[in-house]
Amino acid sequence: MRDAQTRHTDPDRAEAHHAAAKPSHAPVGIHPAAADAAVTLRAMTPEDCRRVAALIRTAFAAQPTQIDPPASALRETETTVAAHLAAGGGAVACAGKRIVASVMWEPKDGGLYLERLAVDPAWRSRGIARALVAATEAAARLARAPRLHLGTRLVLSANRRLFASCGFVEVARHAHPGYAAPTWVEMEKRLEPPGTAL
Repeated sequence: MRDAQTRHTDPDRAEAHHAAAKPSHAPVGIHPAAADAAVTLRAMTPEDCRRVAALIRTAFAAQPTQIDPPASALRETETTVAAHLAAGGGAVACAGKRIVASVMWEPKDGGLYLERLAVDPAWRSRGIARALVAATEAAARLARAPRLHLGTRLVLSANRRLFASCGFVEVARHAHPGYAAPTWVEMEKRLEPPGTAL
């Protein structure tokens, strides 16, 4: 794993829970049984952006560990979420009509970049984050992306363990501008085309 000082990718766009082919707005392979039985997953729509922005701010504010510098996710708005969605796609997890979790993705750096994975604090530890990661992987495979990648803060060890359990490996450590030591880690999951696995 390599170290680097800075990159333009925003590591906070990956998660908050305790270029490829053309963008895909419709997640494929979303199985509600993979998460809490009371939750259903569907594609994110522009009408969801206001509620998703509020969810992201709430979820990132409830991180169990203080992060430095503060998460850029705390500044998400309906407009910025709409821009993320337009650049790629996304999915939401719903309990009835309430959005309790969300994720977005976009083609970037030769793969599909997973960003802004957020779960309402009251709905954590139910498998919802894992189901949304699986939905993102399904979108990446549909787009024939060779890899799925993300950035997460080094201090958020639980998040790093979650992604590792989903098949991601750490490939580089980076520092935010103005920080001498690494503050975030880049992780990826290589996606083999069908029929190529040994």
